[in-house]
Amino acid sequence: KTTIYGAYRDYDGIHPHFNTTREDKEGGIETEYTLFNPFGFENYFCSVFAGYMALDANIDFYDTSGFFGGMGIGYTF
Repeated sequence: KTTIYGAYRDYDGIHPHFNTTREDKEGGIETEYTLFNPFGFENYFCSVFAGYMALDANIDFYDTSGFFGGMGIGYTF
């Protein structure tokens, strides 16, 4: 499964420190792969996932981006 997303946030109040209203644009992509019954182990599954996200704000202090990933092993009853 692969997901691409985007978001826009517009804040009403003026930031007390930066003296402006904040606007954020965020986007990212995530993907996940699940393997059922790995190596012949019935009822088990392995999942791996990875993604990237970026947030662009008109107040540069809030700008951020990063990669993430992980894996998991599970058992179905």
